Amino acid sequence: MLLLPAGSVDAPAVELPPANYMNQLKRAGELNLRTVDIVGYGVTPVWDLPGRTFFDLDGVRKAGASIITGLSKANVRYNQNLNGIGTGSGVCFGDSGSPQFDEGTLMVLSVTSGGNGQCNANNYNYRVDTPQAREFLGQFLSLP
Repeated sequence: MLLLPAGSVDAPAVELPPANYMNQLKRAGELNLRTVDIVGYGVTPVWDLPGRTFFDLDGVRKAGASIITGLSKANVRYNQNLNGIGTGSGVCFGDSGSPQFDEGTLMVLSVTSGGNGQCNANNYNYRVDTPQAREFLGQFLSLP
């Protein structure tokens, strides 16, 4: 992780969700298939050539959208499958630690932590609204 001194870049501030935000969305029926904005510098899987999947790494920041397909106590699951439900974009190797934002906002819902080896199913991302995440983040940030 690269930390820059405060005020060294002119960028909008990201925000964290309130405690248990994702659970509240689930109870309200607003979580499943919810669209999120994703960013990262990871690889791009190449599936359209014969043989096994290979991965292209160009070091360029990418952005896209994905949808929520599940929730656990610690993780939120997003679609990675190009031909699956939703938008068809997802995170892959090298995107670890990158944020996922509630669509159209700068509210970070989770950070990339894992997925399947072909980047074509679901990936698992660590929620930032849980008590454990908030306990850690509260050492460095003011929490909502």
